[in-house]
Amino acid sequence: LIGHITKTLYADEISCGLRCLQDEKCQSYNSKSDANDVKRECQLSNQTEKSNPENLRRNPRSTYYGRGTVEPLSRGLFLSLILSSFQMIILPFSDADKRGWDSAHPAFSCKEILDSGHSKGDGEYWIDPEKSGNPLKVYCDMSRYGRGWLLVSNVEFGSPSSKVSVETSYRGIGKSHMVLQKSAMKELRRHLSFTQLRFHCHKKQGRTFHVVTTSNSSGEAVVQYFSGQTDEQPDACGSFVRLKWDDNSKLADICKDWGLVSGEYLVGKWGHGEDQNRLYWYPAFKVDAYHLRVHLNNVGDLNVMQCDDVAYQTVNTIGDFWRVFVR
Repeated sequence: LIGHITKTLYADEISCGLRCLQDEKCQSYNSKSDANDVKRECQLSNQTEKSNPENLRRNPRSTYYGRGTVEPLSRGLFLSLILSSFQMIILPFSDADKRGWDSAHPAFSCKEILDSGHSKGDGEYWIDPEKSGNPLKVYCDMSRYGRGWLLVSNVEFGSPSSKVSVETSYRGIGKSHMVLQKSAMKELRRHLSFTQLRFHCHKKQGRTFHVVTTSNSSGEAVVQYFSGQTDEQPDACGSFVRLKWDDNSKLADICKDWGLVSGEYLVGKWGHGEDQNRLYWYPAFKVDAYHLRVHLNNVGDLNVMQCDDVAYQTVNTIGDFWRVFVR
């Protein structure tokens, strides 16, 4: 049941039910496994499937328990199993439950798949941002920082092919190793209206840079710049949140020293003044210190991938990656 969650905690199904019984506001609960089937998330709700049937959604990783009884099995609507004071409701499978799962049932975005309760965890899904009937397969991150992220640039060192496709149309996000130029980002935002960017890179013999743009005017300025809606380089400080559980970068600590504008360094800005390749050519850096960039040769071979690397001391190891997501 979505839309009426009052409390979220980690507990197994029985403990979750006990928590609900002890909470006078709780009328139902969802017991959900995480993407790795390691933890179970307990979501307490102040409503039930009876009062809000339109909010009861199928999710292969989640089980719903509601107080009271359900309609009889002869109606063919629900399969119910009594557990203590609750009923476990299993919705019959239908095509609507496949949203994003195949090309016949594309979703609008990764976020829509998540919000509708159809996420199967991190992986490939089908979306149709233009609602044109011409969907494409993409990668959705359904487990990190708010979830529902669409992968729009992906570079992996040591992948079977060293080729990285430079895409001028957003439909190139269907490829496994690609970076988007400004024109592609502008096209994608026109259809998808995403509001946040997430930069995530990692070096096995280095550090991890992992930040998300803020949901305010400062973050919006960053989104507009990298989407080609403006050429004005946005302020760095105050425009992003550092994801401290894995970000150990130097760059995230020195935003006042980022950037290059009109030949002047250390200006506290995103970007390098580049045009079409602004998303991956020094989107964030401190000159002669810590750099974030992907350097390709003329035929798309990966030359250098920098992730908070000290200038001129870059080491790439198999498994290093550089990614950008939108949501």
